[in-house]
Amino acid sequence: MAFPRLRTDMADARSDQAAVDRLVAEFEHLEPSCAFYCSGSPINGMGGLQDKIEHGRVVGKLVDDQVLGAILADPELQAADKFPEYCKNNVRPLVWQCEPARMEDAGERRFFGLAADFGVTGGITIPIHQTDSSTYGNLTLFFNRNSKHWLDQLNTSSSDLHVATLYLHTRLSDIQPIQKDAPALSPREQDCILFLALGYQTAQIADRLLLSDATVNEYIRNARRKLNARTRSEAVALAVRLGLVSL
Repeated sequence: MAFPRLRTDMADARSDQAAVDRLVAEFEHLEPSCAFYCSGSPINGMGGLQDKIEHGRVVGKLVDDQVLGAILADPELQAADKFPEYCKNNVRPLVWQCEPARMEDAGERRFFGLAADFGVTGGITIPIHQTDSSTYGNLTLFFNRNSKHWLDQLNTSSSDLHVATLYLHTRLSDIQPIQKDAPALSPREQDCILFLALGYQTAQIADRLLLSDATVNEYIRNARRKLNARTRSEAVALAVRLGLVSL
């Protein structure tokens, strides 16, 4: 792997997203379907994914717009998410597969079953720890049914990915987030984003708010535009982090 080029490219990156995109491009032979990066979560936090969204730096693409909301809306699914605890207590990359049928724990079967429903076959989660041991984070690459031989390739690339991720973490620490005032969402926009965070579909939101599907979609589009979010899940994450909605 050409680390000199990786470091040069990443040093030129002007945003979190650009830095993550360049790291993922370096490992394009692994055919990751998407990447999720988060750092800065408090080591002593008890909220798992909630802590990551509220306190961390979340970058990259999520598996699907609906997965984040489904997990956040269900305390049992959050409790079954073992990745935050693993990342707090370990530094080695974790290569995992979605095999719910083989899992004895019912919560884990549901958690990985949800991922499998959205086409995820497995991935690699690389923990990141601050030198003062106060916060942690991770980079996760997901693989789907179209990714061929990803497991074999990871066995030969996980160490390189680990080193590159640590460099990414250092690089992102140098990039100062753009300070923006929290955008003003209308009450209806807040309602729609809140229901998205709770796992509701468009038709369900429309039914709860006595609106048409088209009107709900318009409120969500407006909220995404104000939040500068590319997807619904990113809008949910930003709204929670900025305190615009409370779960």
